[in-house]
Amino acid sequence: MSQPKSILKRALIFFGLVGLGVGAYLWLTRDAGSARGRARGAQAQPVRVIVAAEASAVPRVTGYGEVTAQRTWQGVAEVGGTIIDMDPSVQVGRIVREGTVLFEIDPGELELEKQRSVATAKGVRAQLAEILAREASAKASLEVEEDVLALANKELERTESLHRQGTASLSEVEAAEAAVLSAKKSVVSLRNTLAELPASRRILQAQLEEVDAGVTGAELVLARTKVVAPFTMRVSELSATTGQSVSANQVVVVGEGLDVLEVTARLPIGGIDPLLPARPERSRPEAGSEAEAGSEAETGSEGEAEPEPEPEPEPEPNPDAGAEAEPGEPGDGPSDAEESGQPRRGQWFQRIAEVVQPTVRLRVSGVDAAWPARFSRFAGVDPLTRTTGVVVEVDRSQRREGTGEVTLSSGLHVSVDFVGAAKSGCLAVPIDAVHDGVVHVAVDGQLERRTIEIDWAQEEFVCVAAGLAAGDQIIVSEVIPAVDGMRVAPTEDVYETERLAGLLGADEGSQ
Repeated sequence: MSQPKSILKRALIFFGLVGLGVGAYLWLTRDAGSARGRARGAQAQPVRVIVAAEASAVPRVTGYGEVTAQRTWQGVAEVGGTIIDMDPSVQVGRIVREGTVLFEIDPGELELEKQRSVATAKGVRAQLAEILAREASAKASLEVEEDVLALANKELERTESLHRQGTASLSEVEAAEAAVLSAKKSVVSLRNTLAELPASRRILQAQLEEVDAGVTGAELVLARTKVVAPFTMRVSELSATTGQSVSANQVVVVGEGLDVLEVTARLPIGGIDPLLPARPERSRPEAGSEAEAGSEAETGSEGEAEPEPEPEPEPEPNPDAGAEAEPGEPGDGPSDAEESGQPRRGQWFQRIAEVVQPTVRLRVSGVDAAWPARFSRFAGVDPLTRTTGVVVEVDRSQRREGTGEVTLSSGLHVSVDFVGAAKSGCLAVPIDAVHDGVVHVAVDGQLERRTIEIDWAQEEFVCVAAGLAAGDQIIVSEVIPAVDGMRVAPTEDVYETERLAGLLGADEGSQ
């Protein structure tokens, strides 16, 4: 019993001494730690800053898309049969000229059908000729029978006169009457025949028209046995060859036009907005009902929520119809927008093409090629990627102006750099210096958190509309935690200043 008590006593003494040592250490270090904390709080934190200044900035944005031909044609077999001939130039990647007969389908059965229709037409024409001959014969017979009837009537009158005189018997009178009736019957029969023949002739004429239409249809179907290139194109797909049987409406070849190529560049929603010129304002209607005013307000709110800057759809020029007017060309009379001095929406599209300068670029291993392009239209919002599409065109002359070592062709995945007109008065701030709409500014050696209003934004910087002024020292280094009033020691970041000036690209954009 004494031994366990002795062990417990020693343990209590040991833990008591340890506790006294820890307490003495904490008491001795308390004043020194608080002094170091005060010294550390009084020391200013070094930060890197740039001086805010207004400058001209060039808005730009980059999108990505696939090169496609503006015109794509699918060669469809309009009739079924066996391909008996194919042009040697019909190969994937080869160019075929307009009017080239690409395929010819065996017309044997169709020619037989045409021959049957022609034979039927000949038979109907023969029947028509027979009807006409019968009609002429009936007319001639009618004239004769009418003369016979006239003679029979005279004979009847003479016989009746003799009978009254008693020189002719009653049987002779009856015989004369029978002759008259027989002549009348012949005349009536011929007249009925002449009345029926025109109807039969009209029936045969209708049948002949039907058969002739069948002959014309057979000729049209025979013409469809040939698949002809409607314009000069490059063959991109081929699904048939000589000796192969094809069915009606089967696609046998696909071709792409060579005149104009298109790229639908996918951009973030609103990414193209800083590059666009001012939209034409709609003329305000005069005072009307409250319902009309409410409808107009609702339309305006929907227009602001739309990510697309594109106005109402307008007729686009047909590349094959040179006589049609381009969007924005003056019509027969002045529009309301012209009378009020406002630009038309079609002219706004033309203005976009003048201001926005797209460049198509191909960057792959060992290749860096570029081609100038032209704005064409907006392609709407993709519901899957939530991106907006901007279509640019590259015609033959622009392809010649680009990199000559590489040929721009359909199927290439390229980037499109859009560059707008330089905008003056941009108070630029690096995007990394903006923290949820707040910028850290060094004022008299202290940090100040300022809420800013962004005018327009780019991938690397934003232009501030309100919240900053020229000459403010913007903190570009990371400060954690950033507390209002904390002491800072600002140092101008020359590298960041030069980098931001390069991002603005005013000189490059002006060129």
